[in-house]
Amino acid sequence: MRLALLCDDATVVPWLDAIASDPTHEVVLAVTLSPRCAEILRGRSGIRLTPHWEDLLAGKGFDTILVGGSDPTMLEAIKQLASAGQKLLFLPGIDQGSTFVYELSLIRDDNHVSIIPALWHRCDPALIRTRELVRSSSLGRVQLLQFQREIVSESSLVTQADINRALLADIDLLRWLVGDYDQVTALRTGASDAGVLTQSVKLAGKNLPEATWDARASKTSGIRLTIHAEQGIATIELDVQSREWVLTDSNGERLLGNRGAAIRSFLSQLDVGTAGPVEWQELVRGFETVDATGRSVARRRTIDRAPHARSGVGTRARHAGRDGADPRQPALERPRGRTRRLHRRHRRGLASPSRTWSSNGHHHGQWGARTIGDFGDLAEWHGRGELHHHLGD
Repeated sequence: MRLALLCDDATVVPWLDAIASDPTHEVVLAVTLSPRCAEILRGRSGIRLTPHWEDLLAGKGFDTILVGGSDPTMLEAIKQLASAGQKLLFLPGIDQGSTFVYELSLIRDDNHVSIIPALWHRCDPALIRTRELVRSSSLGRVQLLQFQREIVSESSLVTQADINRALLADIDLLRWLVGDYDQVTALRTGASDAGVLTQSVKLAGKNLPEATWDARASKTSGIRLTIHAEQGIATIELDVQSREWVLTDSNGERLLGNRGAAIRSFLSQLDVGTAGPVEWQELVRGFETVDATGRSVARRRTIDRAPHARSGVGTRARHAGRDGADPRQPALERPRGRTRRLHRRHRRGLASPSRTWSSNGHHHGQWGARTIGDFGDLAEWHGRGELHHHLGD
């Protein structure tokens, strides 16, 4: 596969290393849109450089574009490339924000463009084996998944940004291992403007084992997932030295993962024309879940989302709010900020439907999206689960 590159995020480095070690894959063109782009590419030969992202619009000489980063100029360029129909391999990051992800979703649906979330862990051998253990009967019924994160910090506090950054990746891993959790309860301790001492998240879903996620500050990074089951305990953790996943099953046998091989496998699946190991809507649900933790803390309650309801309930609190609303009914919250402004422009005919709201009746994942005209009013559209809780409280 021949790739172009538009990314200034350090998470792309393992991808570049894996591509460089495989003669079947190659980065042929890279955009140096910012000094960080140039820094990431330093020491890498054989890549043609350009300072203009517009050079990617022609789509000549490469199969897909590896994109990522959170700089506003970078995000706008990614949206423009998607609007032009370019196939994108997308490196997600919490700093991009759920509003951007939803805007990209609308562009994706309107233009029927391929945007694949670059989540390599789904091809890692140790994690694939972990998933088999969780979903098979070899461990018996799984009772609890316990995820523990130690985030590097110079003090006893962790910034909320660092917590959310870690949570986005871990939520996707948990959902992939087990299933689509639809209830989120979060608690923060020692919260201040500087950060928090700890954050705990509990995930639950129908016919799914409960999962907990806990994060705290540490001088060294640590990630460990413990699977408690009727017939034993298995653990998966990130090795400090190799930075590879290591699975220890209930018999004490160990299996070492391989990030480079996982990335190359991921790319090979795309190269043969398959849809890829990750659907776009799964990434959207990850952003939704992270957003729901903030809402859970603010409201001091469980946030409940019905994942497959075509009638649409979006994301809501499990208990009645201060206004005494029936908790069984969807919360028809009004859009805010940029998303609301876009909608107002659309209703006045000032915004192109292809750049704002989907008007082709294409389904948005499993939320049964139709057109704004079908629903009449955006508040009703949101209540049916189309915009979910990223629109704010």
